[in-house]
Amino acid sequence: MKKIINFAVCLFIGFYFICCYPSSALAISAGGTWTHSAWSSDFGIKAFTYKVSYYADTKSGYEVGQTYDAAYNHDYIAYKTPSDYIYPPEVGNGDASVVSVSLVDSSNNIVNTLSNSSWSRGTLRSYIWPEGTIFFDELCTTHWLQGFPSSSYRVKVVSGFALDVNWVPNLWTSDTCYTSTF
Repeated sequence: MKKIINFAVCLFIGFYFICCYPSSALAISAGGTWTHSAWSSDFGIKAFTYKVSYYADTKSGYEVGQTYDAAYNHDYIAYKTPSDYIYPPEVGNGDASVVSVSLVDSSNNIVNTLSNSSWSRGTLRSYIWPEGTIFFDELCTTHWLQGFPSSSYRVKVVSGFALDVNWVPNLWTSDTCYTSTF
């Protein structure tokens, strides 16, 4: 009889935490490929292509009297593969970097943003890249992008790209990609 009571209590506690403290994990990603054209008196018109890959884990839960959704364990990689045509050093390939990573609601309003100081060099996950890939930026952070109350959120990733001063135009451009909602 004692075993049955213990089993019932454990079952009730387990059911209570599953129903009242929802917590789910899901991996999300975003990515994009952008091409920017520029002119140089030495090399004429060239097209510069780069890619961005973003990965994070998500979590839903209950805190401070309400539900929340969060993205954490972020990896941001800006790169160029040989299939994107890597130019020799005298031409250059530009530079790409993260501008902002933000949690946005269904109306695209920014709810939370990762600060630039939260990023570290490297990645949290392992990746396989084609031989000869150029990496502009590889960054990671475990900081949370958290939104209250639980809703339909997605992560907005803004990247910047620039060329050397001998290219026209050479200023930073902003390229944006989004994860799916979670």
